[in-house]
Amino acid sequence: MSTLPESHRFDGHQHELTPAKCEVPFSCGGCKELGFGSCYQCPITNCSYIVHKECHNPPLTLSSHQFFQSSQFQFHRESPTGPGTRICDVCVSDIHGFSYQCSRGKHDLHPRCANLPPAFSLPDSNKAIYLCDEIKSKCLKCQSKKRSSGKVQGLSYVSSDGKLCYHVACLNEALVENWRNGLLPPDANSNGDHFTLVSTLFHFFRN
Repeated sequence: MSTLPESHRFDGHQHELTPAKCEVPFSCGGCKELGFGSCYQCPITNCSYIVHKECHNPPLTLSSHQFFQSSQFQFHRESPTGPGTRICDVCVSDIHGFSYQCSRGKHDLHPRCANLPPAFSLPDSNKAIYLCDEIKSKCLKCQSKKRSSGKVQGLSYVSSDGKLCYHVACLNEALVENWRNGLLPPDANSNGDHFTLVSTLFHFFRN
């Protein structure tokens, strides 16, 4: 089994990971956050190491982000100030593993959160969904306009008519709930990178 170059051994796992699609929620070995669908995992028998696609050999720098255009982001294996001391500016969850931190220390992003699609369309609907920094309607899961922690407000997905709103963090939680309740479509994994967002929004919207 081949091993990764030293520069890519971000987490100490030395076997080359292979692309896969996970049909059950998993804990990413890189950022330590929830994962589902497209991923990379260790092919060694009895090894359960698995990471988000975005946490597999992530770039060491991000030149810009739609909502943080003045920030230059640097990759970190863990928060420079220690686990749980920084908060992701997208999902408002603590940083426990892989992350990007801006050079001025003002913003932090999980690799997956840094790569969320800025927009997509709902299946069988004329609604478009956009990533936004504020919402005018309540989140359809938590029934609140804001999901914040201190000064970090987080981002949300909002439909083109402004009526369908979900905080990014609420989408992650809704995905697990739908999976546990058997509400996800049988071919959900075929949706690839948009699986988490599209399937979760679709089920809540349809209901």
